[in-house]
Amino acid sequence: MAKVYRESMDATNDNGLIAVAYSPSIVEAIVGKGKNVKITEETDYPFKGSVKLIFSTSEAVSFPLYLRVPGWVDSLVFNYKDKTKTGKAGTTVRIAERWENGDEVAFQIPLDLRTEKRYNNSLSLLRGPLYFSLRLEKEYKSVEINYDNYGYKGSVDWEIYPKSPWNYGLMIEEKNINRGIKVAENPVTSYPFADKGDMIWSGDSGKYFQWKKTLL
Repeated sequence: MAKVYRESMDATNDNGLIAVAYSPSIVEAIVGKGKNVKITEETDYPFKGSVKLIFSTSEAVSFPLYLRVPGWVDSLVFNYKDKTKTGKAGTTVRIAERWENGDEVAFQIPLDLRTEKRYNNSLSLLRGPLYFSLRLEKEYKSVEINYDNYGYKGSVDWEIYPKSPWNYGLMIEEKNINRGIKVAENPVTSYPFADKGDMIWSGDSGKYFQWKKTLL
């Protein structure tokens, strides 16, 4: 089985690697017949759909690479070494190749808008793997806790109170979901899942600080 030294891909029992989740990362591993490889993943996923895997190796190495196709896409086309391979929704594509330094695997995950029925006939709006919600003004209050490791890496329990109305509805057409909706993509920040007002732990300062930027 391949050995992985930096987490982002998992080893497979045929001395290959599998990517079950996509994110900016670097993987260093021993694959194939005991050879070293580094794979750099360049992407802003899940906020943008472009993904590129770049291989770095001192010598050519043969091993299989497995890539997951999200269940909410119709299909996904992987481009590599002047070839293409298509995978259907919810499947895993196996690409067995002799990889050389500088080789790339590139693909575009479609981030189409879609809806999902939820509890009590409510409706959720999604784009790619992300659920969307209306921004609420909020107030954070820390709560005293009595854990054995209290204070470990800023361990704090928070109570979050809404400071603006939170009950709202969506005026959308399920059969024409793009009508009246505009998608805006902004640069990805250092804390891409933080919204304005959220409390962020800083490992550098050892303190919490309030995030000032908005997601939109």
